[in-house]
Amino acid sequence: DCVALFFNRFKRFPMSSNSRRNAHAPPASSPAKKATRPNRATSSRVDVCDVRKKSGRVYTPRFIVEKILDLTDYRGARVARKHVVDPSCGDGAFLTVVVERYCRENATLDATALKTELETFVHGIEIDPAEREQCVRNLDAVALTFGVQRVNWDVICDDALTVDRFDGRTDFVVGNPPYVRVHNLGATFG
Repeated sequence: DCVALFFNRFKRFPMSSNSRRNAHAPPASSPAKKATRPNRATSSRVDVCDVRKKSGRVYTPRFIVEKILDLTDYRGARVARKHVVDPSCGDGAFLTVVVERYCRENATLDATALKTELETFVHGIEIDPAEREQCVRNLDAVALTFGVQRVNWDVICDDALTVDRFDGRTDFVVGNPPYVRVHNLGATFG
């Protein structure tokens, strides 16, 4: 199925259907814990789960980000002056690595020129305002390690399904799209 194909594609964690089904089961030698459901009045865990279910929010581990960027050939000299967009950037898992690679590859540029290029060639779209702000903070932290400050990041807060300003303008589209079931899309797309 999809999960096994995904992991087998990267040859990092090949999983059989049995190991995936049992991935969250307690080891045979440990006693099973009784499952408890958090109380809505005392816990926000259920609310967080509801948000994730409706928004499809899934965070991408760095090793997968690196592998995807390598597979799209976003590395080395190919990153220079190339537009890249993450249409579901979340907290910036992909964009932070994009910025690292861009800065490393363009290390001969002074901080002002590098700042201008980052503002011109790195783009993101995120529907959640809090996630967009976290993305910008994460990008600022990465840029600062290369001596670049006060970047006006082109990370917009909008629904990527309705944004067309990047159409025909990008060289790379990367990311991990949200996994939303059709019945959770709402009236606009359902």
